[in-house]
Order: sequence, then C-alpha cells, then structure tokens
Amino acid sequence: MNKRFVFLIFFLPFFFLCADEFYFDSTTDGVTTEELWNINFTEDGFFLYAGGPDKQVEMDGHSHADGHGIKIAYRVPEENNRSITAEYDGSKLILSGVNKNGRQFSRNVRLNAPWFSSFYIMPLNFINSNETQIDFSILEPLRNSVLKLRAVKEQEETLLIAGKTVETVKVCITLPNIFGAFWRSYFWYRKSDGVFVKSEETRGFPGTPRTYMIIKNP
Repeated sequence: MNKRFVFLIFFLPFFFLCADEFYFDSTTDGVTTEELWNINFTEDGFFLYAGGPDKQVEMDGHSHADGHGIKIAYRVPEENNRSITAEYDGSKLILSGVNKNGRQFSRNVRLNAPWFSSFYIMPLNFINSNETQIDFSILEPLRNSVLKLRAVKEQEETLLIAGKTVETVKVCITLPNIFGAFWRSYFWYRKSDGVFVKSEETRGFPGTPRTYMIIKNP
C-alpha cells in the first residue's frame, strides 16, 4: 500500500500543531492508497489540507463555519506544477494560476449559488437541520472551472468503522439538472463536525471507475 505525503505551502507550521489528522483508504479500480488529511477547526470556520488521489492533486483551503469558501488552492506536481487558486471577494470568484503548459491565467467567475471550498466537509447548519437539499458552487481544479452541484440528504446511518460507532448523515452529491440522473456520488458525514467518513464517488464523466474512501481513525 502506497502512502502519500503532502506538504504545506500556504499555512504556517502552527497549523499542523492544532490540526486533526484523518487517515483514509482510497480505492479506485482495485488500487488502494492511503491519504492523510489535516483539518483545523477554528471559532469561525476551518482550514483543510489534503493530498488528492487524482494525479497527486494537493489541496488546501479556508472556509467559514457555514461552509462558504474564503480561499482554496490546488496543485498538480506531476503536470508541470499546474496550479489554480480561487478566492471569493463577496460577489465573484477570482481564479488564477498556472496551466499544465506553464502559462499563467486569471479570470473572474460570477456565481449563481453559494461557493463551498470543498464538499468533503459539509456545514453543520445543513447536516443537522431540517433542510433536505442545498445547491452550491464548487471549483473543479482539473478543468479550471466552476460547477454547480446539489447536496441531497438521504438518511441518517450508524456506521461501525475501525471498531467505533459513528453517527452519520448520508448525502447524495449530484447535478441540479437532468444530468443528475447520470452522475452522482454519496458521502457519509459525521454528525458531530460534518467531516466525511465514507464516500462512493464518481470523479469524472459517467462510466468513470468509482472511488471508495473510508476513514481509518474515526
């Protein structure tokens, strides 16, 4: 089993002293890797840092407690250090970075739904509310674009993971249009803090091999 090591670039070492470490097994097409995620919860939000399974994507971000993003950055070291940063200024998303050809780019994107820096943590004001669904925008780093997605609560589930009982809410992440019938992923979010502990994901177009993630230290 390979273990990925991720390196902090944008945050001070103090981040790691305060952050919770979460280890996940991630399996795609029969190949399993181990991922280390660092999450630092603050009074007004959270910082997230993780190494992704797709092309060694690395991600770090900062969000408000309600899930609304402040800033997030992705890097793809294996693609000529391709990178993209998104920052919300209150009315639009400002994208900038370096494409896989080494060229810099910058543009603004108007949003028609709240921007979440990540859907791997779901805000508690949705998870523990009576709301059944919420639409949000998300950055798609491999295509340098912004997608509108929909989170739909399905049911509460009690999972047994690594010998521990975890109270979760199962949520379907899909597209808010007719294409939602062909593309969807499932996440189980811990009710105590909104962190996902299990997922069944489609990370690409319909037909892409499913990715299965499960936390090892709930």
